[in-house]
Amino acid sequence: MPIASTTVLNLVDAMASVIGQAMQLARTRLASAASPIMRLMIQRDHEVTESELLRRELGILRAGRENMPPQKRPDYQPAQRLAILQLMRLRDWNIKTTARRFVIHENTLRAWIKSVEGNGKPSLLAGAIAWNRMDDAVRWAAQELRRICPDPEFGTRTMARHLLRAGIQISRSTVQRVLRKAKPEKPPRKRQPPMADALGVRPHGLLKPKRPNHVWHSDITQIRILWFTFFVAAILEGFSRKILSLKVYARTPCARKMAAMVRGTAARHGRPKFIITDNGSQFRKQFGKALRRQRIRQVRSRVRVKLKRKPQRCDETPTLY
Repeated sequence: MPIASTTVLNLVDAMASVIGQAMQLARTRLASAASPIMRLMIQRDHEVTESELLRRELGILRAGRENMPPQKRPDYQPAQRLAILQLMRLRDWNIKTTARRFVIHENTLRAWIKSVEGNGKPSLLAGAIAWNRMDDAVRWAAQELRRICPDPEFGTRTMARHLLRAGIQISRSTVQRVLRKAKPEKPPRKRQPPMADALGVRPHGLLKPKRPNHVWHSDITQIRILWFTFFVAAILEGFSRKILSLKVYARTPCARKMAAMVRGTAARHGRPKFIITDNGSQFRKQFGKALRRQRIRQVRSRVRVKLKRKPQRCDETPTLY
């Protein structure tokens, strides 16, 4: 019996699929007919079909919500409650019809209406306002300060004073309350895609130059000290691995500053032939134009590429990817 039932279900499903595809093909062909009346009829038939499918979809969702116990049904958000009341007015539904369609109790809907009229709880439609809510970043900073400085001499008063100097309005009692609570979970970091393997291209001899001041490397790194952030830009000479220039910025340096840094370094140490950078926003169009005016060729690496460490012969040079 189960085998026969499965066979009948598969047969009915196949027949329904064939009939549906045939109707869709006929509707598509008639939609490009020359008669405007025929195109209007096809458009009306399409809208009727879509409305029927949506009605079936809503019926399935409503049935699933009705089968759940009332205490386990998901709550509507304040914005959704306002939308339900607005739809009730537009469709001219009464309380009983609206409660049946959205699977809620009639008294719940009456409480929402009282909130709109000003006789109920405003939090039902506007949400509860947290007047003394503190940002998770401030709580995390206080917990990190206690972890880094566990000495008794570094008390809550000192922590509040340092946070005030950093521009965070906080009192000593607030710091004490934060430290008594559990440490908030650190937000998960966005995982980057895995690094791709390097492509097999011909070596250019730029990773190990054979003479000084031929290839430079330039990059920017970010350093965080407590709640302060610094950006360090450096220029490295490829032959001797010597740092030619090093500057610290309070904000991310732009292309103009990086080009000025290269120009000043070239004035002190001589102009290189190549400079290798990554694909940051500082090393793009404006930076490339500045290097071409100085007759320096820019070489940008591929995004997130790992170099395979293979044994090389003495006559081979590493490949720049």
